[in-house]
Amino acid sequence: MRLVSQFERLLQHAMAPATLQADDGEDRVICRVEELDSIGAATLELRLETPRLAALSKDKLSRMAEALAAKLNYLMEPIAPIEIDPQQCTVQLRSRPPRKNEASTSYYEVLVKLGGSIALVRYDKPTGNRRERIPMLLTREVIVRLVGDFDAAANGP
Repeated sequence: MRLVSQFERLLQHAMAPATLQADDGEDRVICRVEELDSIGAATLELRLETPRLAALSKDKLSRMAEALAAKLNYLMEPIAPIEIDPQQCTVQLRSRPPRKNEASTSYYEVLVKLGGSIALVRYDKPTGNRRERIPMLLTREVIVRLVGDFDAAANGP
């Protein structure tokens, strides 16, 4: 939890745009913030890098992704695992269902890499075009909660 507390202090004193980075031994949280106010932030990426994920088997990685999906129920859309790539040792989770309107589809994507990271980003895919990364609008409380949930998930299922 030292990592979460350290990150929370950084977020309290941050000015945007910025890349916030909190380190605790071998673990690191990186958060790319585009805009920030007293309530929340427009965040391009939130990532935990940790060697704790290196020891997980494919089955444990899959269970960890399921548990993480269940825990992240406070985002705008529910998250669910959509692909497990055993060759790349990666689990991909996405909004299920994504947010759709006439012009585009938006969704969260979480990538869990066995080599050592959990990352959250948001994409928008305009109809007929390629997807593009867009800022996630998150409250400060949700950002800190995500850091804690990523840190807990890295301890394994």
